Amino acid sequence: MANIESLKSIELPRMADPGPEYFAAPGRDRNTRLFLFLHDAIKSVPAIGNIKSILEADERIKKLLSGGLVATGGGGGSKLELDTLVAWFVNYASNHNIADATDKLEAYLNAEEVNYLAVIWVVGLEAESIIRISGNVDLVPISLMPDNSDREYFEQHDFNFLSSGVVKPKAALVARSSTTKVLANDPSKEDKKNRARIQSTFQALYNNALLLNLLPELACIANYSTSYLEESVPPEPFGGRGGSRPLQDIAGTHKMTKATTEIMTTHNYSDLLKSFNSLTGKELERWRLIISRLSQAKRRFEIADKVLDLCIAMEMAIMSDHGPAEQLSLTFRLRGARILSNDPDERKKIHDQLKAIYGYRSKVAHSGGITQKELENLQSSIDQYEALASNICSTILLKGGNLKWEEILLS
Repeated sequence: MANIESLKSIELPRMADPGPEYFAAPGRDRNTRLFLFLHDAIKSVPAIGNIKSILEADERIKKLLSGGLVATGGGGGSKLELDTLVAWFVNYASNHNIADATDKLEAYLNAEEVNYLAVIWVVGLEAESIIRISGNVDLVPISLMPDNSDREYFEQHDFNFLSSGVVKPKAALVARSSTTKVLANDPSKEDKKNRARIQSTFQALYNNALLLNLLPELACIANYSTSYLEESVPPEPFGGRGGSRPLQDIAGTHKMTKATTEIMTTHNYSDLLKSFNSLTGKELERWRLIISRLSQAKRRFEIADKVLDLCIAMEMAIMSDHGPAEQLSLTFRLRGARILSNDPDERKKIHDQLKAIYGYRSKVAHSGGITQKELENLQSSIDQYEALASNICSTILLKGGNLKWEEILLS
């Protein structure tokens, strides 16, 4: 009986890409076409038939096939089928070589845990190269994401005369992690420690997707969360698809922003994240609302709505201790100017900007609109106001989030 090592002596013919016949049925995505192509090859290519026979005889593989679910990513699992494992092996060997595929299969069979990519596809953000965001979280351009059905869909150009079209991601936040290889058939009996690890990994991704909106140049919204096994881990990419989208009242974005390492460094992003991660309880929820409102403002198209959201975000950050008898507008301007600068001339400039945007906010909120002239002025200044709101919120967060304003104003 041949063992796994004997796979290295098999001469695997070069596998072409799936032909047009595999595109015939509507709805066949990239992973489905590839699996159907390889499934047919298992029956028609003798060398692949030999691979199947060797895998079928391995006791470890027999145990996997008859056991519980195998991990297909962070929290997901499926029943492993022999043809699926053969398809993975042939696909990996075709992309690399049969010796490497054999070694990776041996490592998988002997492992208790497997590596996967936790992924949140984001809208509004793009990058030219991989950018380290924090810890083990990277921002990855779509061109460097795994070549799978999700990427295929997001790269397709859709046009609909009846709508403005679906805004699709051009990048993703990605974290590498690991999970138990064999999952319990009953999810309620799954290892609590493993579940907590998965939840922590995805929470870190969501925190970064939210916090990136504090940087003046960037706008970001979490669009679709999912996970992929690393290419070297069976049965990737044949374990099925799954994911979720958060509900967003304002789901689109009218502009794309480009992230760079320089932007992350200039705005002390690592310190912002550290400050945010130190928050707990009500203060954490307050800052989630502040940054969510700022993010929503950046995604708005209507100027009046943007002004309302920007001012709400700044008010929540600046006026957390505001009493009903205080002069709201004056306190808003004085605090906002003082927190951003120690220079009197610069503070006067910021004060005037805050006075102007708060005036627009009051007109929209109280009278329902602004004049055409005011609208034109707003349109020419809205980018400055977005940056101002980002800078105020991020500066306050860096200083602790809930400040003693009397001491700051009198210092």
